[in-house]
Amino acid sequence: AAGHTVHTIGVDIDPTLTHPEGVDEFICADALDIDWSTVLRGECADVVVGNPPFRSPLPRGQHTASTPTADTGPYGDLALAFIDLSMTLVRPGGRVVLVLPTSVLASRDAGRVRRRAEQRAVLDTWWWQPDRVFDAHVDVCVLGFTAGSVPRTVTGSPVWSHVVTSSVGVPDLGTFTVDGTVGDRC
Repeated sequence: AAGHTVHTIGVDIDPTLTHPEGVDEFICADALDIDWSTVLRGECADVVVGNPPFRSPLPRGQHTASTPTADTGPYGDLALAFIDLSMTLVRPGGRVVLVLPTSVLASRDAGRVRRRAEQRAVLDTWWWQPDRVFDAHVDVCVLGFTAGSVPRTVTGSPVWSHVVTSSVGVPDLGTFTVDGTVGDRC
């Protein structure tokens, strides 16, 4: 309606899916294995929308040497790799919207990915509710980001727990100065 040409690309790993109506290009592959510079012809995407797979090693009690990204830590969910990927694919001013497990909001092993995401984009839209809305036994949230034109300096390990706490009425407690651990005090 605004006179723009829209080219949509769909990606799914399921080989039984047929080319969805309204999608210009459909790729049956793992999005993490695609050469995106070729697919996007050296350009960046205006919008990245995804519902990536979730795969935490915790429910199965397993830990493997392979982690979702090079530095997520031993309990990083596979969905973290899709946050990283999305941030590299979107143009400055573009949008990223992802359905993610709530574990990405504050878990230790998601900290570096959250920091990299905040260096590239601003988390400005979110959705969460206490009821499970999918058949999978996982709590989810939807996070929306707007990519910036220049990298921002982000120190420490930012948390996004306000996505849940603001929804249930927990007030912002600010930042605490800490010295040592509970173990030091015991």
